[in-house]
Amino acid sequence: MLQGFVGWHTWRLMRPGPPQKAVAACSVAVIVAAHDEARVLPATLAALLAQDEPPDQIVIADDGSSDATAQVLAERYALVAPAPGALSAPSPPHPSLVWLRLPHGGKARALNAAIVGVGVDAEVVLTVDADTLLDARAI
Repeated sequence: MLQGFVGWHTWRLMRPGPPQKAVAACSVAVIVAAHDEARVLPATLAALLAQDEPPDQIVIADDGSSDATAQVLAERYALVAPAPGALSAPSPPHPSLVWLRLPHGGKARALNAAIVGVGVDAEVVLTVDADTLLDARAI
């Protein structure tokens, strides 16, 4: 009986089914929480920018970094430092990339400032740490 049960369900899974409806794409924003992450931030951003379906917006929530984070963002991504609590203009080479500069207050405060304070406008919001490497199909 067990072989019959497994065979029946395997056959049902392997046979072609009705055509699938196309899934409507939704807008996706990724918030990267960063505090003194200049060494690893470029790898994280490279992984996000190389997604098979890239996010509509990538917000770097810089939580008062005192290392070379500002220099990395300016030199590698041509971002201009915004006023504290404000978003930068988009990166010229990567228009989905923006920088939210904040005084140090902790990860939760940085994420909340990005979601609520500047109003990230997307149907799906993904938060990652600055040392997170996503698979190319993650989004």
